[in-house]
Amino acid sequence: MAKSPRVYGGETAEQRTERRRQQLIDAARDLLRTEGWGATSMRSVCARAGLGDRYFYESFSDRDALLSAVFDEIERDAVARVGAALVAAGDVQPARANAAIGALIDLIEDDASTRRALFETPDSQAIHTHRRRALRTFAVLVAGELAAEAPGEADEVDRELTAHALLGAFQELLTATTEGEVDVPRERLIAHAAAITGAVARISSR
Repeated sequence: MAKSPRVYGGETAEQRTERRRQQLIDAARDLLRTEGWGATSMRSVCARAGLGDRYFYESFSDRDALLSAVFDEIERDAVARVGAALVAAGDVQPARANAAIGALIDLIEDDASTRRALFETPDSQAIHTHRRRALRTFAVLVAGELAAEAPGEADEVDRELTAHALLGAFQELLTATTEGEVDVPRERLIAHAAAITGAVARISSR
């Protein structure tokens, strides 16, 4: 007969380990939000989480492993937010583009950890790799919207190239507006970004 897991304080050992892991991720994300990538050292994260070093190594092999987990969480949150906005918008363009762009703008403006994760250059090759992968994920989402905006006019390669170009343009737009270089209402920013999307949707290099 299998033994029941030992429970302390209403938690199994596995649950305690997962709770401590999430505490470390939350602490790292908070440091990223308030101070940036450079402040998210193992020691500072453990101090912010109120946990000793041994609990860090219980869940993560090194700092890069922790920061990768932080980035994965940020990416999941962003994709879920944009995905939910697309579902709510239905199948009509340009409502879908407006909804997706608005959701991403709101997330970036509301959460500095997301803004820094997507837009600031990290001091870690592992995080750089994750950042590129996240941008690729958003490029695929944008490419899908481009296909719906102008079906049959551009091929798959054109759409993917255009998607990456759009991401660069959106990054500059959001950086300029979040840092106060350009002061525009949210609705105008969304409308402008959506207009750019529509304008380039039919570009073909064939």
